[in-house]
Amino acid sequence: MSKKIYLVVLGVLLALSSLAEVRDFSMEKAILLARTQSVSAATSRNRLRAAYWRYVANRATLLPELSFTGTLPDFKRGYNLYQNAQGGYQFVRTNVMQLSGELSVVQNIPWTGGTIGLSSSLERVETYGTNSSQRFLSVPIRLTLTQPIFGVNTFRWENKIEPIRYKEAQQVYLNEVEQTTREVIKRYFDLLIAQETLLSAQQNEVNARKLYDIAQVRRQNGEISLNDERRLQLNLLNATSTRTAEETNWRAQLFRLQSYLGLPSGDTLVAVMPEMLAHAQLQFDEVYQYANTNNSFQRYAARERLEADYAVAKAKGKRYGINLFASVGYTGQEERLRSSYEQLIDNQEVRIGVSVPILDWGKRKGQVKTAEWNREVVETQLQREAQTFQQDIYILVERYNNQQFQLQVAEKSDSIAQLRYQTSIEVFLLGKIGVLELNDAQQSKDNARIQRIRQLWQFWDYFYRVRALTLHDFTGMLPIDNEIEEIVRR
Repeated sequence: MSKKIYLVVLGVLLALSSLAEVRDFSMEKAILLARTQSVSAATSRNRLRAAYWRYVANRATLLPELSFTGTLPDFKRGYNLYQNAQGGYQFVRTNVMQLSGELSVVQNIPWTGGTIGLSSSLERVETYGTNSSQRFLSVPIRLTLTQPIFGVNTFRWENKIEPIRYKEAQQVYLNEVEQTTREVIKRYFDLLIAQETLLSAQQNEVNARKLYDIAQVRRQNGEISLNDERRLQLNLLNATSTRTAEETNWRAQLFRLQSYLGLPSGDTLVAVMPEMLAHAQLQFDEVYQYANTNNSFQRYAARERLEADYAVAKAKGKRYGINLFASVGYTGQEERLRSSYEQLIDNQEVRIGVSVPILDWGKRKGQVKTAEWNREVVETQLQREAQTFQQDIYILVERYNNQQFQLQVAEKSDSIAQLRYQTSIEVFLLGKIGVLELNDAQQSKDNARIQRIRQLWQFWDYFYRVRALTLHDFTGMLPIDNEIEEIVRR
C-alpha cells in the first residue's frame, strides 16, 4: 500500500469513526497479542499446566510418602449395650477418652505393583469414674507389605503412559498456538478486506458522483442519451448504498478482531497489507519427517496403543484375585507411657486373600475378549488415521507451493485491473465507451483487489497450517515457541 493510499485510508476511517484514536496495526502485532492475551491462548496454557501437574502427581507415586494420622481425642460418655457370659444383655456406663497417632512412610513398588510401609504408633485409653485408669499401647516399629499376586501392575503401566501423555500435551499446546495464530490471521484479513472494500466503495461513490454531475451537463448539451444519464444516476445510488453497507461491515470486523485480542473498542485499527515470505518450495519428504518427529499424532498413537494394552492386562488380572498382606513388628502395653516401650513382644500377621471364580458363565473371558478386540479396533483406527495424516500433509505441501504462484498472479491481475479502471474513466469522459463498459471495469477492479488479499490470506493460512503440523519453522524467521517449562511453572 503506497503512502498516499495509506493516508487516504487513515482519513476515511477517521471520518467514519468517532473513536478516540486511529493507529496502524500490523499482522505481526496481532499475532503477538493473540499468543499472549487472547482467551484462546489462555485456555491452551491452562490445559498445558493441568497436564503438567497430572504428570507431576504421577511421578510422585514413585517417591515415598510420609504421613501422620491420629485421633485427638475421641471422648465418649454414655451407655452401651453389653452381652454378658450368660447371654443376657444390659446397658453399661461408658466414660472413656482415647487418643491415638501413627507416623508412617509408604513406598510403592513399581516393579511388582505392591506397597511397602514402615510405621510407628501410640494409643492411649483413659477411663473416668470410680474405676478410673489409663493404658498405653505402643507399636515402636512395624513393617508391612501388600502385594497382589496375579493382578495388573498399575504403577508400571501408568509410568509408561503418563510421560507420553505429557509429551503429547506439550505438542498439542504448540499446535494450538499455531491454530490460534491462524484464527487471528483470518480475523485480521477479514478486517483488511472490509477496510479495502470500504475504501473502494468510498472512491466509487466519489467517482459516481463526479460522473453523474458531468452526465447532467453533457445531457443538457445533447451529448448523451437520457437513458445513459439515468444509468449514471442509478450507479450513484447503488454506490451510496454499498458504501453505507460496507461501513457497517467494517465496524463489525474491527470489533471481532478487537474482541478476540482483548483490546478496548475505543480505538480504530488500520490493518496494513502484510508481505509474503520469500521462501523456496517445500519438499514433502522433509515436511513429513518433521511432522512424524514433532506432531502430537505419534505420541497420541503410542498412548492409544498402551492404553489398549493396559485395558487387556486389567481384564486378564481380574480373572483371579490373590493378595498377600504381611506385617512384622513389636508392640507393648502398660499403664505408663515409658513402660509401654520397655516390655515389647513380637507382633506378626500374614494374610493371603484368594478370589477364584468357580462358575461365571464366561463373564471374565468375555471381558478379556472384549478388551482384546477393542485393542484391534484401536490399531486399525490408528492405521487409518496415519494414512489420513500422511495424505493431508501431501495435499497441504502441494497447495502451499502452488499458492505462491497464485498470489503472484493475483498481484499482477490487481495492478492491471486498477490501470484498466483509470483508463476506462478517461475514455468514458471522451465518450468512446458506455456506462456498461465503465461498470464492468469498476467491478473487475474491486474484485481483483479483494482476490489479491484473499490469496495473500490463503498463503499465510497454509504457512501456519504447515507449522502447526510440523512444529518447525522452515523460514528460520518465525521460531516456534518452546518455552514450555516457563509456562507450566508460572
